[in-house]
Amino acid sequence: MATKRGRGEGDVKKKMARLRFKNLVRSVTLNRIWLMDSGEQKLSLNVKKNINMLIRPQRKVGILTMAEKTLLRTHHYLRSINDRKKLVNLLASLTCFSRIPPKVRARLTPVIKLCFVGPGRKIIKEGDPPSTVYFILSGEVELYKRVFDRTKCTYVDKLESISGPGDCLGDIEMIEGCERLNTYISR
Repeated sequence: MATKRGRGEGDVKKKMARLRFKNLVRSVTLNRIWLMDSGEQKLSLNVKKNINMLIRPQRKVGILTMAEKTLLRTHHYLRSINDRKKLVNLLASLTCFSRIPPKVRARLTPVIKLCFVGPGRKIIKEGDPPSTVYFILSGEVELYKRVFDRTKCTYVDKLESISGPGDCLGDIEMIEGCERLNTYISR
């Protein structure tokens, strides 16, 4: 009889071990954040700080660094040859300049400027003469077309589309040399 009890106790121990292993696997899969590579995150001896850093949602990294923004803000005459090379490489990495050939990108560096626009600001007004071309790095811009409303017998701005990062504004009018065809307002 002792042998039967021994086998029964062994089966119970095996089942308990399997249950503990399944629970361990479940807890690991639920806490996948701990499995991420923490190579770029600086862990310290402070456990609470480490837990907060690993649990906190990751911030979205901006498109441009502060050094790149400063480079774009400086006047062309103040940029060194190294700065101009960095600017050409920066333009090559941005999606809005990806369709432009490298030689044209290099010729754009003297005239390119960085401009921050708040929400609700009119960037381009329909009917104005073209003077600049805008490239959207982040955010959205609404394109309005002035149409005649027959019911009210007045002209109304109608939302045509919304442009986002990587899009270009006002390039057609600049190439053709005609007045602005649409009104663009930032979101």
